[in-house]
Amino acid sequence: MNEDRPDTPQKIIIWARHRYILEQLEPFLKTFRLNDKTKVEIIRIDGKTALNERNNRTWSFQNVNKVRIALLSMGSCGTGITLTKAQSIVFTELDWDPSYLKQCEDRAHRIGQKSVLNIYYCISKDTYEELIW
Repeated sequence: MNEDRPDTPQKIIIWARHRYILEQLEPFLKTFRLNDKTKVEIIRIDGKTALNERNNRTWSFQNVNKVRIALLSMGSCGTGITLTKAQSIVFTELDWDPSYLKQCEDRAHRIGQKSVLNIYYCISKDTYEELIW
């Protein structure tokens, strides 16, 4: 698959603050497919992920074409990793401190990023996210 083609599926980072959200999203994300035969692979990193496994998963996201989604904990991955292969970031939750969100964005918006980076914030009406925003 040619990474430079506009019809090539993107790599996406999905951020969550709470483990419960990660646990709800993971099975759903594992149902995605690139085509009829190939499932999209995802990585998940949270506070329970060992350091060597965290490094392996980060490497996979950066280097393995089938790995399209990084499901990440904001607390565990907001600093110290580089994920420049992403073209989109989705925040499923917000934090009270906007600089914390910026740190998470910066995991993909770094030297080596070759794509336009689209950032999406999921904000539901009548929730604390709406108040934060």
